[in-house]
Amino acid sequence: MRNSARGEKEPESWFGSFGANYETPNLEVGKVRQRWAAGSGSELESNPMFVGRAQNTVFRLVVLLLLLGSPSADARDNPLPTLQLELEMEQQLLDAALNRHDVLRNRQLQAEDRVGQFLARLDDLMSRESLPIDQIEDLEANLAVAQASVHAFETQGREARQQILSHQRRVNQLTEAIARPSPDRYPDDPISGRWEVHILPSGQEGFFELELNGAVVTGEYALDGEFKGSLRGTYVGGLLKLDRIDTRRGFDVVFQGRLGSDSDRIDGDWRSTLLNAPGAAGGRWRALRSAAP
Repeated sequence: MRNSARGEKEPESWFGSFGANYETPNLEVGKVRQRWAAGSGSELESNPMFVGRAQNTVFRLVVLLLLLGSPSADARDNPLPTLQLELEMEQQLLDAALNRHDVLRNRQLQAEDRVGQFLARLDDLMSRESLPIDQIEDLEANLAVAQASVHAFETQGREARQQILSHQRRVNQLTEAIARPSPDRYPDDPISGRWEVHILPSGQEGFFELELNGAVVTGEYALDGEFKGSLRGTYVGGLLKLDRIDTRRGFDVVFQGRLGSDSDRIDGDWRSTLLNAPGAAGGRWRALRSAAP
């Protein structure tokens, strides 16, 4: 698995001593269900390894923004340093996503093994001349919880793979842009201008004022609730990525979106960079080119 290859310690298995005791006649269904539910739901999010990685990623993003600073004329004419910094950040996000997928996949395999053990135990009990009703009912309950855990890990694994593919596409696009960073590569400017923005699920509305210089995007925004601040990011391979720096909350949101075929609409998703922030941690957003000057 990737974690061992990278020298990272695998989080302690949440199966614990339960596996060694699964043949105990009277299983405590409530305790078993609690352990399985913890493993299939919030454990990865509460595990120190992943919390630490998330905090480290946010810190690196903040450092990236500080390094970018306010783009100078040289930076606007030469987007290469900005692209290189973003590529480094995207590679780190890809690496973290791959590690998370490895852990999820390992947990899924362990959960599937546990389902097999429950089924084998049930087969044994069902073959007896005198059926132990209580034990069978307990095992059925625990089997249902184990099967639900397998399903949860499958779902989380699919989501992790989609994140991996998204990060890999971005790495490929940035690598290509860095290989040919000449301004001649960007003859058109479909991004600069004023955009009317609608953010879901909150329904928040406002505007983005964007300017494209080579592959680097800068701008400012104002949204309902007196949210305002600056925007900076890149437009590479048809993908717009913007980091939002709010005047009150600092670097709080990352927007990604793709330009429509008519260059008058952007659709994408957003995610919060703030840990334990109130409200949704992510959602969808769209922007329509404003007719107003």
